[in-house]
Order: sequence, then structure tokens, then C-alpha cells
Amino acid sequence: MKKILLLFLLSSQVLLAQIPQAFNYQGIARDLSGNPLANKVIKVRLSILSESGTNQTILYSESHNLSTNQFGLFALPVGKGAVISGTFAGIIWTDATKKLLKSEIDPDGNGYSLNVTSDLQSVPFALSAKTVETENQKLILAGNLLSISQGNSVDLSALVGNNSQWTNTSYGINYSGGKVSIGNDNVGVAPGAYWFHLKKKGVGAERNMMLVENISDAQDANASLMVTAGTGTNSNYLHLGTSSKTYFPNLHTSYLSTVTAQKLGFITHAEIESESRISFFTASKQFDAPSLQERMRMDYLGNLGIGTITPVQKLDVNGKVRIQDISLNITSSKILVADATGVIGYKDATTFGSGSSQWINDGNKIYYSLGDVIIGNQATSTPSFAYKRLHINSE
Repeated sequence: MKKILLLFLLSSQVLLAQIPQAFNYQGIARDLSGNPLANKVIKVRLSILSESGTNQTILYSESHNLSTNQFGLFALPVGKGAVISGTFAGIIWTDATKKLLKSEIDPDGNGYSLNVTSDLQSVPFALSAKTVETENQKLILAGNLLSISQGNSVDLSALVGNNSQWTNTSYGINYSGGKVSIGNDNVGVAPGAYWFHLKKKGVGAERNMMLVENISDAQDANASLMVTAGTGTNSNYLHLGTSSKTYFPNLHTSYLSTVTAQKLGFITHAEIESESRISFFTASKQFDAPSLQERMRMDYLGNLGIGTITPVQKLDVNGKVRIQDISLNITSSKILVADATGVIGYKDATTFGSGSSQWINDGNKIYYSLGDVIIGNQATSTPSFAYKRLHINSE
């Protein structure tokens, strides 16, 4: 039997199409004189070993029947042969043990007569990258340690160190060193510069600059923004928010915004038009239900009610009304009157009484020049008290 010399080469190309469980292997079969075994049918057995100390364990073994070319070359995919033992997919490439490849040849069917064992280098280990395909992996940040499930951890201390401007606490992250800007490279150093600046050139759907969202379905759920000034008993606040539909069933959307320059607009959208309204409430500091009282309401028709939630006129007041200055810049006299339903209006003073008025108003005084004036008695004929132009009867 001829002595056969094999020169084995590992291809640097990993078969990556759909991440197959295999890698390329090439070899050259030569005799002891160095002559290639051209166009020769041979059998090759390959085994992947795990080495720990002086102990070697066969993890996987397979065989291939093949032919060399005119130069004695042959090529095969490791992992695609006839399995002798183990599974190629079950090999853990990333554990701490060294991996080796044992190659054996049977040139004439009389048994494997030559074997070579060599260390496996980087190429097969690329198969371990398959583990990053799973969508179930998670990134976990615990302090300065960043970990990936089913993978390794990275200590970020060198990157964060004492130079970080943000502090990570059990409540979240915070920054207390100065101003914060998003979308603006120049935060500003002037005394009037904003402590928080959100900047974006947005149109259409991009106009929505910030979202405050409460996903609770509780009846009293609401989302709000609060702006405060002062501390303790010296503090005041502006509260802008909206409630869930279970709290205000017909509320669709509401806005507080500037409609045009230097004008403030209130906009309410309701699922039912007649339920669209603007209401003004007062409450105690606790903002509890007993103290929460609606004091004024403007309905969808523009009727304003004070002391009533069902206004039927443009101004509907339930209670006493005080008018401190009701002077009119008009030449004719007017009288403030109310009808049976309480609707207030003005009426010309000359329209009161039966018939036309006998009095003349010259703007400075009123007078009567056609006859006598009697107060306290209705005259049916010429009075007996001649030459008494003014008669007052107190009976």
C-alpha cells in the first residue's frame, strides 16, 4: 500500500446563505514522493474535537466519499457529510475549550491510514453569530454594566466615568448642571436663555413637538402639564390637561393655544356638538370633588351662563347683578327694563304711558306748556282753582 501524504487547507469562506451549519474545507492528497494523487477516489473522515488540558473529546464526526482532481485537490463542506457521531448544530463554539479538526483518509478502501489534527481558528466561530438573530434578546443596563441576553456584558464605566452630565437613580435620570436643548446645538448662555429648549422645523404631521400620554383606562385618568412659580405658600401654578372619556364621556379633544398673534384661543371638540362647551370651575387646594364647583359656562351656541349651567341667552345670570356705571352717551332717554322671563333690555322713555307724552325734553330739563298740572287727582273738567297752574292733592 502506498504511503499517502495529505495537505489539508481550511477555506476562509464561511457558507453564509441562510446561515447553513457548515464551513468549507480543502485538501491535497500526495504520495510520499510529493506527487499529487490525481483523479483518485478516496474516503475522508473528519472529526471536531474539544480539548481541555490533555484530554480530547470527539464532539462530532462525519465521512465523505469523493474524487480528487488532476492536481490531487478535493473540497468538501464540513457539517454536510455522512454523520458518524454527534451533531454539527450541537457544537458550542463559544465555550472555553479549544476546538480541533482531525482529518483521516482511506485512499483504497482498506481503512484510514493517515490522520492529521490541527487547531480550528476563527472561521468556524463565525457560526456563533447566528445567536444574534433572535428577536427575543434584550439589552439590560444595570448601573454602568450593559448586557445582552444569551451574550456578554460590557462595562461602560470607562465611557461614563465622572464626565457624565446625567445621574442615574431609581427614579430615572436627571441633569442639574445647566440648560438642556433638543434639536438646537446652541443652548445659549444669556440670562434670558431657556432652561429647556425643544427645536424642530416641522410641517404637517411633524408639527407635533411633544407628547404627554397617560395610557390608564381608569375613570379619573388624565394627562396634564403643570407650570409653577414660587415655593411653599408663595407658589402659584398653571395646570393644563385633559381627562379620559370615562370621566367626560363626550369630550373628543380640547386645545389651549394662540390663534393669532397676541390672542389666546380656547377650542373644544365634542363627539356631540351640543356638549361642546367651555366651563370655569373653582375648587379647594385639595381639588377634591365636594369643593369642585362649576361657576360659569359658555355653551356651543355662545350663550354665557353665570351661576347656571343651562344658559338660554347670550348672558344668563342666576343671582343679583350690580352695575356701577351705566351712563349712556346718547341724546334720547332710555330706561332699563326686564320682561317676565328676566330678559333685560332698554326702552325709550317716551313710549311709556298711554298715548304720546305731554312732556318736552330739551336735553337740560323737561316741561309742559299746554295747561295745568295736577298731582294726586285725576281731572275730568276744568278745575275750580283757577290760576293755580300746579295743584297737588294729598288726600
